[in-house]
Formats: sequence, structure tokens, C-alpha cells
Amino acid sequence: MSGFSFENHSSYCHLEFTDELLSMPWEQIEGATTRVLELIQKSGVGRVIVVAPTLSRLPDGLLACLLRIWKSLDSRTRNLIFVTESDAVKESLQISGLLEHWRIMPTRAAALSFLKLEDTGELDLVKPEQKSPKSSVGEIIQSTSAEPFPFEAHQRYNAIQCNPLLAKLSWTDLEAAVTAAISRFELAAAPNLLLDLSRLTYINSGVVAGLVRLWKATQKREGQFSVVSHHEDVTTVLRTSGLARVWTITDTREEAAYALGVSQSAIVEKRERTLLVAVSVPFSIIAALALIPMFLKRATVLGVNSQLAALLLGSAALTTGLIALIKEEGTRRKLSACAVLLSIMVLSTLVFRGNPISIFRSLRDFAPEQEKASPVKPASTR
Repeated sequence: MSGFSFENHSSYCHLEFTDELLSMPWEQIEGATTRVLELIQKSGVGRVIVVAPTLSRLPDGLLACLLRIWKSLDSRTRNLIFVTESDAVKESLQISGLLEHWRIMPTRAAALSFLKLEDTGELDLVKPEQKSPKSSVGEIIQSTSAEPFPFEAHQRYNAIQCNPLLAKLSWTDLEAAVTAAISRFELAAAPNLLLDLSRLTYINSGVVAGLVRLWKATQKREGQFSVVSHHEDVTTVLRTSGLARVWTITDTREEAAYALGVSQSAIVEKRERTLLVAVSVPFSIIAALALIPMFLKRATVLGVNSQLAALLLGSAALTTGLIALIKEEGTRRKLSACAVLLSIMVLSTLVFRGNPISIFRSLRDFAPEQEKASPVKPASTR
């Protein structure tokens, strides 16, 4: 393959780049890396040594292809080592944020020595999918702040900060950095994402496009997405682009965590809303069932008591159901709406004159039959 040299060893794959790669168009680079991807998958080896001794820079699109190769490896054994001495190549890898998962070695011998140490257990290498021990409050894994997208993996959500150096990146480097951030987010346990733009005073169209990719990655995992932006210029750009209609934009991290439903106050409120639904739905059903004796025996005490119980339960279900209907969403909101409708039907029995308890009946209607039949005689006067 032009620009590439591939070797399949028993315990690792060797991939070397040549200077011809710099003059190759994007289509040829993608086609060649696709072929390399097939060879690596066929070998079944999870260790790859990428050697670029003569490359002075990374060609456009190569970083994304390497990321695709790395993601195709078995997550339990994968390990990618990049061998280079070029400062420009090292800087590109640093900016992309991939050094959290990859390692840079100066020579191939050093890379082989590293793999040998890993095989014998002399070096304890933490794989990307492994998790650090949980703390008593919550788990957090934080990357370096020198990256364009510093990443924090919390127990209930993930946070990505936007470094001001994003405005200085080329389109290719920005795309690679966003791809790396998405990769780290997909490896994290929590599906919720908090995007912190508080350090940005300016945002261009390229960064906005990258943020949209992060939002779509969150949607793909069915997680919640919130944005922290307290700079007026940045917030104005988001509103002008129409993203403020679909994103929750807050001024502080506490508000963003609350919007995600992962803060302590949000968790307590969620429990309260769950309790409201748990009260409104069964109370409305019981209230409807309590009307059955009333329809069977309207003129008896049982009919009056059954309607009275139904009205009390229906009132409680209507009150809790309306609150849950306003605050809840999704399936719980639909259940709350059903409880409200059923409660209204129960309370509507008050408007029918034939029912034991009705707003159109006077107090005399509740008197015993013999008392209503015997008129009151006026006192005789002498």
C-alpha cells in the first residue's frame, strides 16, 4: 500500500507511515486505512504499534482513521502505541486528547519493551474501559486542562469543558478533537453530558458544529444534555443558531446539573414527583371503583358513603395529578393526565341531581322519609 507498511506479528500489528502519505488525497488515505482495518481485524490482535519516523505532521484525516482503527480493537486488550519524535505530531496528538488512551514512544524498541513489560505484569497499565475506585461521594475521572475538551467522568453524568484554544485550531484538528471527546464520552458509564462553555468568550461556526456532534452523541445514548454559558456573546450565538430552543442553557454548573436531574436537589424533587404520580393514579382508580355501590344503591346509607369516599379520593387524586402533570414528562406525565381525567369524571357526579350527594339537592332531601311526609303543625292559640 502506498504510504503504508503493515506487518502482522503473533502478538501485535506493526503499521508504519512513509512520506508518501503527505501527498496522498483524503480518499486514498481512507481507502488504505480501511484495508489496514480489515487486516488488523483479521489478525485478532489487540496491540498495534504505529510508527511514523519521517512524518513531520499528521495529514488531514489520518487521525480520524487511526481513531476508527483503535475503536475497532477489542476493548479488553486494545493498546495503541504511536512511535514518533516529531514535535508537531506530538502536539497534534496532545490537542486531540487521544493521549489519554494512546501512548507515545520515541522508538519501536521502546514500544516493544513496553508491551513486554505489560505481558509480564511488570507495568500496571490502566485500560480505557477500566474504572478507578469509587469514592464515597461520587466517581470522577478528570483529564488535563491543556486539552481542547477536558473531560470529567462523574458517577451520574459527564462534564466536558471547552478550552479557549479551540478558536485557534484548524478545522481538521478541531474535528479530531471532537471525535476524541465523543469517544471518551461513549466509553463513560453515565449517558448524561454537561457542556461547560464558561471559559469561552467567543465561539465560531466550527466549534458550534462540534458541540452539535456532542449533543447528537448524547441523544444516541438517550441521555440528558445541558450547557453552561454565562458570557453574553457565546449565548447570543447559540440563540441565533436556534440551539437554545433544544438545549438547556444555564449560568452555573449547579443549575446545569439540576437540569440534568443529577444534583441532590433534583434527585429529591424527582422522588417527590414520583410520589405524586404514585398517589394520583391509584387514588383515581379507587375513587372510580368506589362509585359502584352508589349506582347500585343510591337511596341507602351505603350509596351516600360510597359517593362521599369517591369524592374525597377524587379530590386528592386531582390535586396531586395536576402538580405531577405540570412537572413530569414522558410516561409519567401521561399517567398523571389519565389520573386527572378520571378524577374529574368522579367529581362530576356532584352535578347530577339523582345522586345521593349533588350540588342541586337541598338539605331537606337528606331528611328521613317520615319527617318529610309529616308537615309541621302550627301551635294552637287560645
